[in-house]
Amino acid sequence: MRAVEWVSGASQIADAQVAKLLPLAANITDLNLSDTKITDEALKVVAKFTRLTRLNLSNTGVTDAGIAHLKPLANLSYLNLHSTDVSDASLASLTGLRKLKNVYLWKTRVTPDTAGKFQKSIPELSVEME
Repeated sequence: MRAVEWVSGASQIADAQVAKLLPLAANITDLNLSDTKITDEALKVVAKFTRLTRLNLSNTGVTDAGIAHLKPLANLSYLNLHSTDVSDASLASLTGLRKLKNVYLWKTRVTPDTAGKFQKSIPELSVEME
């Protein structure tokens, strides 16, 4: 298995369903949780998916506290945080993820100044604010 995406019924997916993926953690490289009902609690589980390269959290209930759990995801290259309640504090949590190439931050509380500094802190990183 490589990718996990709920193509129908995403709005029914919550923290408990994400926890059920834990036995497959070593095999998941792409996880799309956009438009689900997950919270920061689910990201404690996602942090154990150490082979993850792509993570879409757009339009979910995650916050800075949840993003802080993602520090172990050293292989992450794509992160979509569109329409979440993250702020500048989340970017501080992500600075150690040196393989990041694309981060999407539109409709968040991240400021353009902090996003620009974050982009410069990781070689080849592209940060999209709009």
